[in-house]
Parts: sequence; structure tokens; C-alpha cells
Amino acid sequence: EDADWEDSEDALANLEHLAKRHPKLKAHLVEPLLTIVIQNRLADADVIELAVITVNNTALKPVVVNLLLQNVLQHPSFYRLCGSDGKPSQKDSTTRLLDALFHLHPTNTCQPSHAEPLLRIYGGTMSASDRRLLSIMRLFEAEKHTSVSAFFARWSPSPDASVTNVLEVVQNFDPIRMLRTCLAFPKWRRFGEDKDATQGPADELMYDPLIVIVLSAQMLVECPPTSALGWVKVFRTNVVSLLIRCLSSKDSNIREAALYQIARYSECIQQSDMQETPKVLYVFRLLKNVMPPPANARDPPRRLPTYASLILLHALRGIFYPSNFIYPRTVRFLLQRPELDVSDVPMLFGMLYSSSDEWKKERGWIVRLLGDGMASAEDWKVLRRRHTWDLVASLFQSSGRDKTLRAGILEMLANLTSNSQACTSLVLKSSLLTWIEMVLGHEAGSDTNHTIAWLRILENIVFLADVSKLERATGGEWCVIICRCLSSLLQTSGDKDTSILNQSALVILRLSLVPGISHHSLGVVAPRRDSRPLSSPPHHAQGLREMPTVSDPLRTWGEIVQGLWRVSMTLEDRTRAWDMLTQRLLIWRNIVRDEKCPIGEWVRRETVRILCSSA
Repeated sequence: EDADWEDSEDALANLEHLAKRHPKLKAHLVEPLLTIVIQNRLADADVIELAVITVNNTALKPVVVNLLLQNVLQHPSFYRLCGSDGKPSQKDSTTRLLDALFHLHPTNTCQPSHAEPLLRIYGGTMSASDRRLLSIMRLFEAEKHTSVSAFFARWSPSPDASVTNVLEVVQNFDPIRMLRTCLAFPKWRRFGEDKDATQGPADELMYDPLIVIVLSAQMLVECPPTSALGWVKVFRTNVVSLLIRCLSSKDSNIREAALYQIARYSECIQQSDMQETPKVLYVFRLLKNVMPPPANARDPPRRLPTYASLILLHALRGIFYPSNFIYPRTVRFLLQRPELDVSDVPMLFGMLYSSSDEWKKERGWIVRLLGDGMASAEDWKVLRRRHTWDLVASLFQSSGRDKTLRAGILEMLANLTSNSQACTSLVLKSSLLTWIEMVLGHEAGSDTNHTIAWLRILENIVFLADVSKLERATGGEWCVIICRCLSSLLQTSGDKDTSILNQSALVILRLSLVPGISHHSLGVVAPRRDSRPLSSPPHHAQGLREMPTVSDPLRTWGEIVQGLWRVSMTLEDRTRAWDMLTQRLLIWRNIVRDEKCPIGEWVRRETVRILCSSA
């Protein structure tokens, strides 16, 4: 039975490879395959992937595409597989198939009967599948010149809740998830972007700002609240807080839409009898004072520095959650100033060096704020003005037992090193690498979560720092220090978890591919082979310390052998590690065959050629 399963996997892999190599498959052969796959294997993500490839490489007729779409949408298990009870991989593969079918003949596929069922599986989040579904909705609007607002007026972000209008839709947003969206705002998100944008993380625990903006605008136009309680419910969802955070977006269209809505909210609540109205209007006035109208009425609104938008959204949220410990502190901070200084870090010294009874909570909060606000080069200028990193670095060294604070500082450092300008400046002017080496020297045997965080931060530096500037300033010493840091991490934690070896190998490979540096220093790092490549940098604070799982140990082993063999080829002298890795690479090529390991196939041919020439 196991042998039959392995044969099935091999056959599926061969079919996928064959379909990719033939961009024009015959429709009469593909149609029955797709029909059978949809009817019997919709839950199998690997088989659906084959279906997606064949759909993209076949000229199917519109009537056939419509029939296939109906088979998917009317499948008995469709809502179960794509709902909260299904696996993310199943929803992802199914939406990929739907996306491919919808885009074949949009004029025929974009029908209300096809688009409306998608709302039941749409979650409004930043997951790849939800972004794909939103893309299909936008395709429907573009083809039919009809708004999907009527559909969304009956949609609910909570699958268990039923709604009758768009006001109830907005009031059903989860405030915790909305706050997470504010703090980990996807700065790469754009109005009108392509559906396959992959610059940011796919996070199903975070709302898509675009759908929130659209639904908020629809609510203000169609059915704004008519009572004080209705307005309180809207503000408690943190929707307006997200609109304030959108003013720091890099996309001018998002900023413009958010600013118009904030102005509309301000007008509406002035006519309500909500008890919190004066406090909300005070926050809005502070915001208005730092957002002067552009000289040209056609120009988009200026981008608000992230730290300014964060302090204002925290203040607004505190008005409707007064039990939160930060509420009196943000109110006191804002009331003490006639206007907000957007060029400064708010509440920095008062919270970082607090002497109150809740000093630990305040210190942790300001460190998180510093990390959340580091989203662009402009934000780095605000931080650099107060030498903020130097203050936080000294705090890290003096708080050895406070693991929570240290974790927050590491997340802040991850966001700092995710910006090229900040990363280069920290290495050259704040001796960041020397500081990391010193810290690692005193953290022998640290927990694996901190180890994986350090490795990702080092990868950020290798990936984003300006190598030419580092080379001119240090003469290659920066590379040597990184290698010593890697060696230290491997010696203290390298044998605790495969994921650590995994990330270490990826950093080593990336370092070996940096152009214009000498690779002799890589010899101090002992090559490891038990690992697999992880997500691409930059690594942000979100998920920094999460340990990835290794689902296929054999593939993990093979991919890392291949990566480390590439590293060994960059060394100036032949090493014993190169001999061992070459042997293992040939074994890996024999396991997966040449099409899945082109490097291994090249090594095999070169090895045979050398043996024949030396015979």
C-alpha cells in the first residue's frame, strides 16, 4: 500500500512536470481530467495544483469553463473545505483553481451566480486565499461594470453572525484582529495592485485594509449609525483607528480615502449625542493640525509619520476602552501639548525610564511602539534624531532576566534591519554587529526562540545592508563578525532544533552569494546539512521568534545539502566538507531525479567526466 502511494506521488509529480513543459495541452484530454479531479479530489491540494497547471496551459471553451466553475461551487464539500473547518492548504488550492478558471474567459465567468457564493468563504483577511477572492471580485466589477457592494452588504466577517446591512457588517469586525492590523499594517498594500503581490506576509489573523476602507465608506454613505450606541459600537471595532493608521501608508490612494472618511466621521459624530464625542473630536483636531491641505488641491495628502499615527490611534482606542492602562498616559501626553510634534518619538523618555508602579508594563509598551512604528526611511529619521536604538541597546544589556522585554527589543531590531537605510546606518555608526557579537557571547545556551530571531536578524543585515559601504568602511570585517556570530549560535544551539540548522544554512548561503567580498571567512562556520530553506527576508517583528516546522525531513536534508554545497564551492581552498557534501548531493539527485535537482545532475555529469578523463 505504501509502495502504491509512492507510485501515485511520482506519477502526480511527472504529470505536473509534463504539463508545465507543454504550454498548449489538448482540450479533449484535459476536460475529463479536470472533471474527475473536481468531483473526487477537491480536498487534495497536490492534485488541485495539477488541475491549476492544466487550466493555465489549455485553451478551454467558455461553456466548459462555466461547467467546471459550477462543479466547484456546487461541490458538496466546497464550503466545508474552504471554511473555518477546512485546512488552509485546501482553501488556498481551491481558490487558486477558481482564480485560474475565472480569468480564462472573464466575460462569461463573471456572473452573479458565480461571484455570490465566494462571499461565504471570504474572510476579509490578508491570507493569500482571501486576497485572491477579492481579486476575483474586482475582476467581476471590471467586466460587468457593476459594484459588488450589494453582495458585501450581506457579508459578515464573523461566519456565525447574520447581518442585514453594511452597518452591521462594520460592527461585526473583531476589534482584536483590527488592532493587530493597525500595529502590523501591511505597508506594501496598494489600491489596484496585482493579486499576486507577495512582498508582505500572508496573515489570516489580520484584516485586509482595503476591504475595511471600502466597507467603512459604504457604511457612511448608505446607513451611518443613528444612535449614540451605534457610533460607540463602530468605534469599538477599531475601524476608525485603522483609518488613522492608513494615513501613514505609502499609497496616496489609501491615504486620500482614509482622510476623507475621517473628515466624514468628524462631521457625523458632531450631530450625535455620544458621550465620548468631545474627546474624539479633540483627537481629530490634533490630526487635522498635522495634516495641512496640499498647496495644489489635486495633490494627495502628505504621509503622516508612523509614530504620530500610532499614538493617535492608541489615544482614540483608549477613549472607548478606558480600562486599558495606556489610556490615561496617552491622554495626559496629548493634553500637555498644543499640537503633536510629528518629527519626534512620542512618550519616549517618560515611558522608557518610568518610575511609576507600572514601569515594567510601560517600558514594554514603548518598546513595542518603537518596533511597530519603524516602517520606512522617514520613520528611521525620527528614531535617529533621539538616538533611540542606543538607548534601547543599553536597556537590553541591563535587563538580562526580563525575557519579555528582550523579545520586544529583538522584534524592534528586526524591523530596523528590515529597512536598508536603517540597517546600514546601525552597522556603520552604532557598531551593531559588534554589539550582537558581544551579546551572543553572554547568551550561551539561550532558548531556541531567541536563537532563530538572531539568525533572521543576521540574514536581514546580509540581505539589506549596503555591502559596498560596509566593504569600504570595514574592509570585509563585517563579514568576519557575522561568521563569528553564526559560529557562536551553532555551537550553543545548533543541535537543539532542525529549524535552527535550517535558518543557519540559509544565512550562510546568502552570505556566500554576496558579490564583491572574500569568502575565506566562511571557513570558520561548520557546514550543517539537516535543514531546509525558509521564507525570504526581510524578516519583520511579526513571527520573528516562531519556530517553523519541518514536514518532510528527507526533502529538508536534500535541499540544505544542495545549498551548502553551493557555499562550499565559493571557498578558496578545497575542504573536507566539500567532499562530503558532493557525495550527499549525488545521493539526493538519485532520490529526486534530475528534473528536481538540476545542480545535482550537473555535479553527476562533471564527476563522470572527470573520472573518465583521469582513467
